[in-house]
Amino acid sequence: MKFTEIQKYVNEHFKLDITKKTRIKNYVEARYIYFKLCQDFGETRTLSSIGQSINKDHATVLHGLKTISDWMLYDQKLLNDYEILYKFLRKINNIKSSKETLYFSLAKKMDKMNSTIKKLETKVKEYESQNH
Repeated sequence: MKFTEIQKYVNEHFKLDITKKTRIKNYVEARYIYFKLCQDFGETRTLSSIGQSINKDHATVLHGLKTISDWMLYDQKLLNDYEILYKFLRKINNIKSSKETLYFSLAKKMDKMNSTIKKLETKVKEYESQNH
C-alpha cells in the first residue's frame, strides 16, 4: 500500500495534516500511528522510506514506533484509533489474518488493570483520609 494512501486515511481519521511541523500532542500521536501503519501495510517498510514520506528522518520513525507501542498500552483512546485504522486498512487490502489480535487484547487487559489500580488508589486515599 502506498504511503500517500495511508497518510490520507490517518489525516481523515484525526482531521489534521500529519506533515504539519508541530509538536502538538494530537499531531505527534497521529504521526506515530502513521509510522506504525506504514510498518504494517506500507509498500516499503524501511524506517528511512517511512520517514521520507512525511519529511522526517529514520530516527524520528524509530522513536515513534517505540513510543506508540508503550502509549497504546496505557491510552485506550489511542489504541482504539490505531485499531480502527488497522482494521480498515486490513479490510481494504483484503488481508484476512490479524497478527495484531494478541497485542490488542493485551493492551485492553492492561487498560482494565490500570483502571482497577486507579480505583483502588482512590479507595485507599478515602480510607486514609477518614482515619486521620
